[in-house]
Parts: sequence; C-alpha cells; structure tokens
Amino acid sequence: DAAGALLHGECVARLRLDADSNWLHAGEFVPWLARLGDLARLDEMVLDLAIAWLLNCSENLCINLSAQAMNDAVLMHRLASRLGETPELAKRLWLEVPEYGVFQNLENFRILSALLKPVGCRIGIEHVGHQVAHIGELHDLGLDYLKIDGSFVRDIVTDAIDRAMVESINNVGHVMQIRTIAEFVENQEI
Repeated sequence: DAAGALLHGECVARLRLDADSNWLHAGEFVPWLARLGDLARLDEMVLDLAIAWLLNCSENLCINLSAQAMNDAVLMHRLASRLGETPELAKRLWLEVPEYGVFQNLENFRILSALLKPVGCRIGIEHVGHQVAHIGELHDLGLDYLKIDGSFVRDIVTDAIDRAMVESINNVGHVMQIRTIAEFVENQEI
C-alpha cells in the first residue's frame, strides 16, 4: 500500500503437462478449459490450493476467478459454502474477477458479491480501465477494491493520457469508497 505494507500476495495459476514440460501460463491453457467447459474445476482447485496455503501462512492471499465462474450458480454456491466453513481464512482471501467478465455479466457478479462478501472475502475487479464508462455501475456492489490495469500505469510518468486515466479511475473509486490498487508499479516515480 502507500505506506509500504503488503496488502496481499497473489497466486497465479500455472499448469505443467508432465514433469519434463515447461510451465504454461493461464493464457495458454484457460482457453482450452473454456472450450471443454471445465473452468469450474480449475476455479475450485485454485480455491482449494489457496485455502491450503492460508492454513500455513499468515499473510493475505489474492486469487483470480475466471470470468465464467460467476455464470455457474452451482460453483458460486460451492465456493461460498467452502469459504463459510473457514471464516478465519476467508477474511484473509482476496478474490478478483477480470473487468471484461464483470461488465459482460454484471448481475451474476452482483450475485457472486452477495454470496462471498458475507463469508468475509474481499471482492475486487482486476484489469480495470478498459470499460471506464461503466465504472459507475459498480457503486452498490460492496466492492473492496479495483485493480487498475498495468497497461495504463506503466507509462504514467511520461504519458499524460495514461496518467489522466489512472487519476480518473482512482478518483471515482475513492468517491465510491472503493480502494484502488495500481498494477505494474515498479519504481518510485510511478
């Protein structure tokens, strides 16, 4: 945060096809899982691994849910039930969904928030800024944070348009009483 304290660690999904292969980034295997209709299984596995990690660590942890996760009512109820069993861990878990998925399915995101906020999770949206015209629609969701996409943050020192975008998102977030977090802050100038 601005004072230098760690907000959370972030756990990213990676997959290896076998012990000798390279690790695949989510962008390489999530489309396969989407085509196969198996993203819910990945989301559940990520949650299970996050809970296991939280049991052995004291820091907060952030995980990313797929944009499709909130369209699966059975999965959302299973996640809420699983987290409800471990409220002390749920309070240290930050869950985020990509901006494009939120605005494609705003009502389902509203349901996701309504299910997971009461168990103690922090709910956020990642890669914010590409649909800035719709950001006002988030005011009543009880969001904890917005993560401003790093593509806007990376060059704010030299790019006036990116700087204005980041400032605008930050200002709107603060008016809605939602914490804003910038991705890709890599030096003191930013």
